[in-house]
Amino acid sequence: MNKLNAFIIGLVAVGMLTGGILALSGIGRAEAQTKPARAPIVIPQGQTTIGENQWDNVNLAPIPSDFFNPDSEPFTGVIELCPPTTPDTIIERKEKLGPLFPNGHDTIEIELIQLYLVSCEPITVSVPNTTLELDWDVHLTHAPEASHPSGEMTVVRTDSHGGTFASSFFDVFVQIEFTTIVTDAELEEILGAGEETGIETGTGTETGTVIGTPADENNEDSDTIESSDLGLPSGGSVTVTERLSADHLSRKQIAVKYEDISFSIGLGGRWTPSSGRGKPNMRVDNVNGAVNF
Repeated sequence: MNKLNAFIIGLVAVGMLTGGILALSGIGRAEAQTKPARAPIVIPQGQTTIGENQWDNVNLAPIPSDFFNPDSEPFTGVIELCPPTTPDTIIERKEKLGPLFPNGHDTIEIELIQLYLVSCEPITVSVPNTTLELDWDVHLTHAPEASHPSGEMTVVRTDSHGGTFASSFFDVFVQIEFTTIVTDAELEEILGAGEETGIETGTGTETGTVIGTPADENNEDSDTIESSDLGLPSGGSVTVTERLSADHLSRKQIAVKYEDISFSIGLGGRWTPSSGRGKPNMRVDNVNGAVNF
């Protein structure tokens, strides 16, 4: 074999060896690139917050008859709820999640720490025996004195970026408050057209005179408003406060509050792993759900 042939054979051998090494290294890189998708996700216990841009659609179910008390009327229609603050809802994860492999799932115990939702749009209610139709804002908050309800959350990992979750809480005690703004003339029409109201109203948002049940139920001579007089379910406490409008005209805010109402709440959507303050956490998006009786 001459030197030229030996040189050519040597080049071929080196090329084959180098190609094999490159091919093997390519496989190694491919495995390295796909390994994170197969790697398990572990999220320690902690808090999941839901804020303004994470909600998609959450509804308050129609209120059935006899719900607030044996004589209360039904309140038909679905009220869509939106968050007023960020975060408005906080869920405590009582256990770690995972390890979650692709297509894997885990179920953990959770606790509702904070809940505050309002109606996305005011609801319109006709006032009985008047020509009035009032627009009410609806506020739903976790009852201040109630304990934090426990529930369950099931998390499914569908891809390398996270997956879906579903959670449920039962016996959640909340308070519901309906608020609206009326003129003095509208308030007089509610109480009885042309009559003097004789209502002493407070100032600001925190003070006011409770003029409905139960404060005045034994005072036949006082002017009273009961929640049913406003077209709302009976049993709510009614408060009237003085408000100064943008046009500097006097207005009255009527607030009707129902306390210690028990609901079940179901929330679900998508989740992704996130890193907060150097440790893994759970972010949720596109949250849907319902508040049911």
